[in-house]
Amino acid sequence: SEAGLDTACVATLLPAVTALYEDKQWRVRQAMLSFTPRIARELGERMFMSTVGPACLKMTTDNVCAVRQSAGHVLRSLCEVLGPEWSREHVYQHITKLAEHKSYLNRIAALLCVSALHETGDNQVVSDDDCCEIFVPVVRELASDRVPNVRFNAGSAAVTMWKRLPTTTAEAELGCIFLGLEQDDDNDVKFFAAQAVKSLKS
Repeated sequence: SEAGLDTACVATLLPAVTALYEDKQWRVRQAMLSFTPRIARELGERMFMSTVGPACLKMTTDNVCAVRQSAGHVLRSLCEVLGPEWSREHVYQHITKLAEHKSYLNRIAALLCVSALHETGDNQVVSDDDCCEIFVPVVRELASDRVPNVRFNAGSAAVTMWKRLPTTTAEAELGCIFLGLEQDDDNDVKFFAAQAVKSLKS
């Protein structure tokens, strides 16, 4: 109800709800993501993280790309609902761990999340300071990853971040990323970087 869920209702429903985050049908998992911000708002930070929160974070590395992409956007919504302190403790740390993972798919997942968190909109969920102190180093590191697709996604994340930051800050913090990618050995990465630079300067 709009007034909230009573304790008995929560106790009854949460096990079933949590199980749906791991349903074998990916569309079910994706559908559950769409309900997650409302669930977090109803439960509050503590109960959310003791129940469905970890399952939601885990979906950033789902084996279906569409679910991974949706999870990144849901993390942005959760940051809005649960606030900056929760975001730093849970979301930002989760992303930095993904960025260091041995699986290149997890490193790409980190970059998808970075892009989602920095998309322009009415509500900015990442402060400029957090962007520069936490996420710029992540993107810089992954821009020199051994896997071309990771470097490509690092460039994409850098574009999104650039559009969010003041121009002088973006140039100082992210300019070196594009300089490197424009000299990349992979033709697709090099082409993307050149187009990105042209677009950002226009």
